[in-house]
Amino acid sequence: MVRGVERRQIFLDDVDYEAYLGRLSCLVPDLGFRCFAWALMPNHVHLVLQTGPVPLARLMARVGTAYAGRFNRRHDRVGHLFQNRYRARRVIDDRDLLGVILYAHLNPLEGGLVGDLTELAEFAWCGHGALMATRQPWPFESPARVLELFGRTPGVARESMLAQMESRPPKAE
Repeated sequence: MVRGVERRQIFLDDVDYEAYLGRLSCLVPDLGFRCFAWALMPNHVHLVLQTGPVPLARLMARVGTAYAGRFNRRHDRVGHLFQNRYRARRVIDDRDLLGVILYAHLNPLEGGLVGDLTELAEFAWCGHGALMATRQPWPFESPARVLELFGRTPGVARESMLAQMESRPPKAE
């Protein structure tokens, strides 16, 4: 997870969101990572990644530096865009992985950017749509691997995922 400095917005319009996803589309596959879930919020980013042969720090630095420089030039600003270093934690098993995938994908719903799971499946700035097959996956996404975690077939996996998302208690305020 990475957040904007002083919790300020790091995405001001669709062009910003697309630029960040473009960087991920180049770097995640090139550096040997896999992305299981993601959500771009106005002032922070959630990524659920399987690391590759290079350290996570290298991927995050390359994405963050390139995006911040572009953002600053485009919006005529200077200085840091991101607050501190990214925050990460190791996933301990498949059950934990399922939990962090659901957590990341529920962020736009819990943040009030969408009203329900149907809207979430159409929300452009989250990986949930690729899993629900409402849009084509970005080059950095691994929807087939994620669906395998939830069920034997894509249809069963989607039903299981939605049931788990519906049954999760709301995040504490």
